[in-house]
Amino acid sequence: MKQAMVLFLFFSLISCNDKAENPICEGDSQSVEFSTLENMYGCSDTRFSLELNLTDDNMYEVISNINEYSEKVLGNCHPDIDFDSFDLIVGYTGHNIDSRLDSIHYFQNCSNEDFVLTLFVTPSITTNASPLIFNAILPKLPKDYSISIAIKPVF
Repeated sequence: MKQAMVLFLFFSLISCNDKAENPICEGDSQSVEFSTLENMYGCSDTRFSLELNLTDDNMYEVISNINEYSEKVLGNCHPDIDFDSFDLIVGYTGHNIDSRLDSIHYFQNCSNEDFVLTLFVTPSITTNASPLIFNAILPKLPKDYSISIAIKPVF
C-alpha cells in the first residue's frame, strides 16, 4: 500500500512537471501571476473610472490588442498596455458597484491547461444599479486557450 502511494505521487508530479507551461503544479492546478490596471499602471479605482463596451451581452471579454482595448474600454485611465506580452480581461461581476471585490485568484488547471479567474466578492445590500467592474492583466494567453470566470460571494 505504501509503495502504491509513493508511485502515485511520483507519477502525479511527473505528469505535471513534463509540461513546459506548468513547471510546478500544486495538486490539480497552479497559481499564475497577474496584475490589475490599478497595480500595474496606478489607475484610480476602476469600479468608478472605467466603462465597458462589451458585445453580445457578455459578462467579460479578453482583450488582446490595442484596437479592441480602444473600442471596449472607456474611461479616464487608458495606459499603454504591452499587448505583445499581456492580455487584459475586463467584465462585470453581476453585483452592484457598492459591493466589494475582496480578491482575485488566477490559476491554470494542470490536467487540461484551462485557465480560471476567480473573483471573491462581498455583496452589497444597497439597490445601486451600477454594475461592479473588474479587470486583470494576464500573461499572454496561448492561441487555443480556454478561460472561465468564477464569482464567489464572501459573507
